[in-house]
This record gives sequence, structure tokens and C-alpha cells, in this order.
Amino acid sequence: MVSSIIGKNLMEMDPTLLPEEPEVNARYEAGDLPEEIAQRFPASSLAWALAAEDAWGEGRTLESYAYARVGYHRGLDSLRGAGWKGAGPVPWEHEPNRGFLRALYSLGRAAAAIGETDEVDRITKFLNDSDPTAAERIEASH
Repeated sequence: MVSSIIGKNLMEMDPTLLPEEPEVNARYEAGDLPEEIAQRFPASSLAWALAAEDAWGEGRTLESYAYARVGYHRGLDSLRGAGWKGAGPVPWEHEPNRGFLRALYSLGRAAAAIGETDEVDRITKFLNDSDPTAAERIEASH
């Protein structure tokens, strides 16, 4: 039993890994619009993140903000359900985490666009604390 903790930083929190969303992914791959997916799967932060990204791409900043805000809150619900205690890594490498991270990124971007500076700072810190590579990976994928 002792050998299992040797070399492990006991102060470091375990990463939170969200569950797969095969139905959401299948609907998106089938060509359903993100808004339709969010209506069918309202607990999915990925569906809301996709809707936020579409709205952003179409210049609908306030809608992007609203969709991202919902995705962020639905993601917090999912994180808590997966054992998250309010802090700790949410790694990008685990694909089901990407919906939450994308919603968080979209929320920060839209908050910046509407001048919500304190929110931008908070979201940027949260995203970096979750996974310091997430923002760069999101930007590279778009």
C-alpha cells in the first residue's frame, strides 16, 4: 500500500473526468444544429458550447454569451456530479471535458466583447487552473 503513494504529490488533486456523451456527439456528427442538440440534451455543456461557438461565428455576441453561460453552469453541475470539489484539474486530454472547457473559453471571449472585465479575469484563471493548455488548444482547433 505504501508503494502506491511513493512519488505522488499528495497535495495535488486528482483530475475530474466527465462522462462520455455519445448521443450528443452522434447528433452533431449527423448535422443537427447545436441549438437543436441543446434543446434535446439541455444538461450537455458540449451542446451549449457548440451553440455559443456558432453564435459567435455569426456575430451574435450576446447570444454567444448566453449560450456559453448556460454551458458553463451545466458543466459545473456535471463536474460536481463527477466528484469535483470546486478546484483541481479538468484535463483537455479527456475528450468529454472539452465541452465544459469550450463553454468556459466561449464565456470569457464573449464577456470580453461586452466589457465584463472582472468576469474575463475570473474565467481566464478558472480555465488556466482547469487545464493550462486548454485555451491554446481551443484556439488552434478553430
